[in-house]
Amino acid sequence: MENWASLLKEIAKKARIIAKRLESFKKIKEQPVANIHILEKSLNAVKKVLNTFPDSGIKSGLLKWAEEEADFIKKTKEEFRFQFGNQLKELLEKDGLTLKGQMPLLRTGFYTLKFNFDLGFASFYWGPEIQIIKAKIPLSVQEIYKTLYKFNEQIKKRTLPPHDFLKNLHQAYHRFISFNNITNGNKVLLIDLLSELVLISQPASFRADPSKETFREYSRIQFSYDLYNLKKSEKFEVGKNKLRLSVATFDATTDKTKSLWVPDNENGDGTYYSYIAFEEKKE
Repeated sequence: MENWASLLKEIAKKARIIAKRLESFKKIKEQPVANIHILEKSLNAVKKVLNTFPDSGIKSGLLKWAEEEADFIKKTKEEFRFQFGNQLKELLEKDGLTLKGQMPLLRTGFYTLKFNFDLGFASFYWGPEIQIIKAKIPLSVQEIYKTLYKFNEQIKKRTLPPHDFLKNLHQAYHRFISFNNITNGNKVLLIDLLSELVLISQPASFRADPSKETFREYSRIQFSYDLYNLKKSEKFEVGKNKLRLSVATFDATTDKTKSLWVPDNENGDGTYYSYIAFEEKKE
């Protein structure tokens, strides 16, 4: 008798869980396209408990219902992709950005967006998947747009005018060759100057109190963007010296310690550079 009572209590407990999850599924389904990935997770949660439920007419009926809902979700996912792409395109076009490519890989300006519709998230990259900026962004048009817009505004806000950046780059070069006993005019790895630029970029407050609170970040991506602006300005001379950048060999492009990708334009094209030098101009 006690075994029967325990079994019935267990069945009743599972029935309450299934009923609760069915109610949740029903509520999410009120907006199926917008919530398609949450809806799929909700259905899987129902099926997980249902599979442990004793065989009965109720279980058979619910399993049939689950199959029908799975077909509905599959069809709705296609509609979701179409609406998602169009809505994101409209938002970006308001900021003058063009969205191009085909799902699951789209390009806009300097960036790449990679979508995983099965897992329900997107990844955000600098250039053609050169460096990840943010992973596992929820598949929300507004969330992806905000992430891209915020980063794009931030990187533009932090960039220096080309002339000022060139002076910093020249200073970084001379600091590096001085510390490493390298003759002026010789080539050095471009990425070796990044740490020097980080130090040069610090505000007076950091020099007075070098702490996390006063530290100003200067990233690899920011370096790439500043070089893009410098190339666009076509002003490479500092006093009697002229900047020279050397294009990376194919092997070097796969090694982040030997090359840096720099945009050529806002259409996603770019060039890998390995070396930099400031050569004295010939009279």
